[in-house]
Amino acid sequence: MDWSETDCGEVLNLLERYLDHEVPQEARIPIERHLAECEDCLDRKEFRTRLQAIVRSKCGREELPAGLESRIRSALGRSD
Repeated sequence: MDWSETDCGEVLNLLERYLDHEVPQEARIPIERHLAECEDCLDRKEFRTRLQAIVRSKCGREELPAGLESRIRSALGRSD
């Protein structure tokens, strides 16, 4: 991917992985630059960050049922 001109679609496509620290460092830098310049994407990031905190606080630190993580990742189209 050419990161020289990062657009909103690219940033929003990677936002969940970025927030979960699953994006390689070389990809984080242009995303962070874009977020610093784009108020709409920054608003989305802040909303997702707050949503993650709410989900984390409501779900606690319990063990996931067997296979749940892989089913969720599959549903999201991610195998990592």
